[in-house]
Amino acid sequence: MISELKLLDIDVKEFDKRLRSLNAVAWPEKKLRRNLYSLDEHNWIKLQDERRQVMLEIRNRKEHQVIKLDANFEKASVILQDLGHTPTAYHEVKDSLYLAGDIMVNVMQWPKIPPYAELSGPEAKVNKLIKRLGFSVSNAKKIGTKALFRLYGIELEKQKNLKF
Repeated sequence: MISELKLLDIDVKEFDKRLRSLNAVAWPEKKLRRNLYSLDEHNWIKLQDERRQVMLEIRNRKEHQVIKLDANFEKASVILQDLGHTPTAYHEVKDSLYLAGDIMVNVMQWPKIPPYAELSGPEAKVNKLIKRLGFSVSNAKKIGTKALFRLYGIELEKQKNLKF
């Protein structure tokens, strides 16, 4: 079973040292961007600039589609605006990516909340890596981004401009 757990409120430099001591492969930190377009209460579009690609995510009550685009973030944003969609929010997040064996580790730094690490992979291997990094599995959280912001008293949906 695939597991996705978060370790909250980490020291980014210390966490990087621990991962590297376990021979994790690291990629450079990248600032990811996303524009959110709220169509109505139940329908929205998210344009996200990821590491090597731009993704368009479309959600409504019945469907959820993710489309990889062959365009850059700015060009895709202009196209959406030309189609009459105005961004309702802009968010930035710094992401440092590591590969520790079969486990993908993202160290995420958002404005307004403490940094955290997200570990994804086979459950037993994720749990073992958490322990090897000096953390307790019982302290790891299975929580979405909106719920994570709520832990710090912030409604992510109300954050219209999250920038560094």
